[in-house]
Amino acid sequence: MNGMIRGSDMSKVKVYTEVVPDTNDIITQWVCQHLGFDTAWLKAYMTFGILQKDKIVAGLIFHDIHPQQDVTWTIFSNNKTWCKRHIIKEFMRIAFAVFQCRRINILVDTDNQNCLKFVKRLGFKEEGVLRAYRENGKDCYILSLLKTENKYL
Repeated sequence: MNGMIRGSDMSKVKVYTEVVPDTNDIITQWVCQHLGFDTAWLKAYMTFGILQKDKIVAGLIFHDIHPQQDVTWTIFSNNKTWCKRHIIKEFMRIAFAVFQCRRINILVDTDNQNCLKFVKRLGFKEEGVLRAYRENGKDCYILSLLKTENKYL
């Protein structure tokens, strides 16, 4: 079931959000395509998709995985409604409990202020700027979230 109608008010529809593992790289390719990357840079990685009404609305790639040390996240979404507390909690659990990492890293282009605000609301702290880091010469912020700072577990 993809939606639920509350009471007799047909105008209020609750959309169910589903997290699914990417078993055939469809979500990985979707994320990379929207970010303007190919997938060649990914070596060992794990991707999850967030679906609403059987449509991909977000994807999160766990990559550069170093168990008991750190992992890097790459996220793309074209719909703000995917970000629910239980979903973020599950992604944090994977990083901190399954991989037993001490930190999660994330890179954000310096011109992507919406993403920067979003990850800071999740608790990520800015560590610095990687100058001319991207293939197109863009700078990007590096941010991290330590397990001890995590407010979701």
